[in-house]
Amino acid sequence: MMKPVFFFVISLILSLSVSAQPITETWPMVHGNALHTSHAQINISFPLQLTHDVPLVSNRAAGVVISEDKIFFSCYGDPNTLYAADLFTGDSLWSFEVPNTGGGNLFCPAVAHGVVLSGGQSGPGLYGLDVNTGEVLWLDTVGTLYDRSPAIFDSLVYLPSNEGLRCLDITTGALLWRSEYGTPQFSPGVDSLHVYFNSYGTNGGVIYAMDRMTGDVVWSTESVRTGHSTSYILDDSLLYYGYEDTLTTFDKMTGDVVWQTSLDTNEVIYSAGMAALSDSFLVVKTRIDGGILNHYRIIERTTGMVRNRYSTIPWQWSAPVLINDYLVECGLNEIRFLDVMTGDSVYGVNNLSFGDSPAQPVAANDRIVLIGNAGRINILQSEPSALLPMTENLDAKLFPNPTSEMVFVQLSLEEPSSVELNTYSLNAKLVSQKDCGYLSRGDHLLSHSLPGLCSGVYIIRIKTERGELSKRVLVE
Repeated sequence: MMKPVFFFVISLILSLSVSAQPITETWPMVHGNALHTSHAQINISFPLQLTHDVPLVSNRAAGVVISEDKIFFSCYGDPNTLYAADLFTGDSLWSFEVPNTGGGNLFCPAVAHGVVLSGGQSGPGLYGLDVNTGEVLWLDTVGTLYDRSPAIFDSLVYLPSNEGLRCLDITTGALLWRSEYGTPQFSPGVDSLHVYFNSYGTNGGVIYAMDRMTGDVVWSTESVRTGHSTSYILDDSLLYYGYEDTLTTFDKMTGDVVWQTSLDTNEVIYSAGMAALSDSFLVVKTRIDGGILNHYRIIERTTGMVRNRYSTIPWQWSAPVLINDYLVECGLNEIRFLDVMTGDSVYGVNNLSFGDSPAQPVAANDRIVLIGNAGRINILQSEPSALLPMTENLDAKLFPNPTSEMVFVQLSLEEPSSVELNTYSLNAKLVSQKDCGYLSRGDHLLSHSLPGLCSGVYIIRIKTERGELSKRVLVE
């Protein structure tokens, strides 16, 4: 069973990449930092409600990240602009116009240590901005950054550029080392030991693992198939690399191929950024050229075995997003939660206002943020009744809490009533029931068994003839 500390970290933004990774401020950063793999565990339950619908200055968002209480996103437009908004209200905090960039900025911001990084497809280079004010702290005059953005580990920034891979100090922008290897279109991956990068050419490319502190090459592959939009997904021991119709997995320490899976020849992985990691599976998103469908492959992380495949509509240019182990998709002003293994719809919210092509959903704490092409920020939360419905004349206490297999409910009834105890997971799934029968007025001590439940937070809903009361319990 998991430790009780899980309760305290469940609302934090999680990364599944490297257990020692200290930066957990941003999610997701698929094109900005391949350590972040579009997988969030947050404190929400169905049904969801739209709590804020805030207009934007720009009408189309590109990369979106969350850091603590702020949302950062770049926008298409002329000129390119980086915006900061309040996570809890959606209100604009500040904006920064990236100089000399023109339209079409797909640069995904990156955030750590009080610095947000911004750039563009043209312009002077990479800006380090103060997260609270947008004030320029430093500029690395490296020139065009194309559509990619840097990876971050500790206080170091790894930036792809025309001059090769650069390593910068995030607080000062000082150049610490530069490698001649690599091309500027790729986003690197980074963990506690290595930074992973690749080059490409007419005869194939090479993947490098470099010491992240010095830039020395630790290992490199033989010629591999690469393209201009490739990026990486990492976990504790493996590097997942996708290009066109092939997904390859390497041992991070040696560079040896662990497994390789080929898809249909007309089915294309535009980049390994089109993937997300669940606890056991790699969710890979592909597209058939000219098609209108999202094609998903559910692949075992350790073996490469394809466990299922299914398609959804409409096609969206964004990586898969997993929130509380649901696959999350956006359609025309709607958001859908799908069963990861089957693709079946579990829950949805309609009548939103982000248009037909939102940026990738992001999530933190108890909120889901959607920024689309309709000039709006949509913020979703659980409806108050989803977790804790209250009645005036009902009082109860739970103990022990945390618990393992049994909890006692101390209940006070003002009138005789039938009583039921129903236990729900945080995604509103009923996991246990108990009919306590018809109880007299007064105080009662009821036992409620919780056998076989996984560690985590659950809701015990106490149902009487005069109303209901919900209480949280932590199962260890």
